[in-house]
Amino acid sequence: MNVATIKSDPNRIQQIITNLLSNAVKFTDNGEIRIKAELIPHDKGETAALCMTVEDTGIGIPDAKVPHLFDLFTQVDASTTRRYGGTGLGLSITKKLCQLLGGDISVKTEVGKGSCFSVVCEVGYDKNSELNKPTLAKSHMCCLIVDSNASTRKAMQAQLERWNVSVLCVSSIDEAITEFSFMDDAHQEHSAPLIDVVFLDKPTDPTAIYGFCQSLRNAKRTKHSRIVLMTLMADMDAASDISKFEIEASYPKPLATSDLLSVLQKTNFNKEVSSYPDTNSVRNTADNFEPKALLIDQHRVEPDLSVKDLANILLVEDNEINQLVATSVIESEGYRVDVAKNGVEAIALLTQSKHGSEAYKIIFMDCQMPEMDGFEATRLIRKGEAGERYKTIPIIAMTANAMQSDKEKCMKTGMDDFLAKPIKHEEVIFTLKNWLSK
Repeated sequence: MNVATIKSDPNRIQQIITNLLSNAVKFTDNGEIRIKAELIPHDKGETAALCMTVEDTGIGIPDAKVPHLFDLFTQVDASTTRRYGGTGLGLSITKKLCQLLGGDISVKTEVGKGSCFSVVCEVGYDKNSELNKPTLAKSHMCCLIVDSNASTRKAMQAQLERWNVSVLCVSSIDEAITEFSFMDDAHQEHSAPLIDVVFLDKPTDPTAIYGFCQSLRNAKRTKHSRIVLMTLMADMDAASDISKFEIEASYPKPLATSDLLSVLQKTNFNKEVSSYPDTNSVRNTADNFEPKALLIDQHRVEPDLSVKDLANILLVEDNEINQLVATSVIESEGYRVDVAKNGVEAIALLTQSKHGSEAYKIIFMDCQMPEMDGFEATRLIRKGEAGERYKTIPIIAMTANAMQSDKEKCMKTGMDDFLAKPIKHEEVIFTLKNWLSK
């Protein structure tokens, strides 16, 4: 069902998906993670069931453990705690959030093959709120997707076809050349479609890109096709590839809806390749995210880290993904960040820290951590266990449990402020600057 908006609690829905994705990423070493969402209207009224699934190809869960999976502090076994970390609170919180939204959560799993968590929430919707199709740069567009991952091809094809874009899919460069015979224009002149955009998954062999680009440019039906490279965020060579080949842009996988639109809504389709902008001006336009590996901008101004009054921040968080996200957000404003994975490490860092301008100014404290949680660590800091100078340091709670009662518990423990997970860049920086100003 296609509607433009639904009525629900976006923070809780985001929290549910974030918790499930965090688990899926943590327990999946190989394969993939798939997210699906579907809106199923009820027979009467203006309500519907929002059905979401997060499926992974991870380690799976033994059948005997499934009935207790959503209990507090339950993990598959002790070895997962040692290997993967965490406290086992995520799924119990997720179930609570689902129930607050009038729904529930269930799981299908098989050891060694993966798990599929299914969430159902009750939402409201406007029957007349239909999705508006975007205006593209030209009508009757055709795109070619070259990607070895079937899930990626299927997701991109479904999105493009919703915009009435014709889509061709192949699993490799070799298959593309064989299937469409780019080098044989005489055979394909009347049957082959004019391909406007080629979405190309970056192959491991860079020479394959060059050969494929040459094949495209040598054929009448693809000589003016735009080539968009799809690459992993961790791939540090993506930017240099743009300058080597006639590639218009590079985007991290998976491509967001806005990524696709930014390509399809650009003008100058089917013009000469020489009319493309200089590759030095190409920029990555992914949703509010500019990974350094993909930036081509040579004039980016980095924060001046030599400024004397930049604050030292202590982040206390046991989850590695959350550590990376929070550190990235705080450091983006030029602050310095040290990380402790539990309360014990936090008090040790505070005790050993230097005085004066190098002392910590603020603590971002996760609430649920192994060995010593945020509540106990806060109580000890307020008692002076980390030194007299830190007894009044601002402590900002960070927790996935976003209920009012949890906020009150944080305040009673001695914390000064509260941020709900998943954290948001603007909220973190506003809170940080607000407490620094005090």
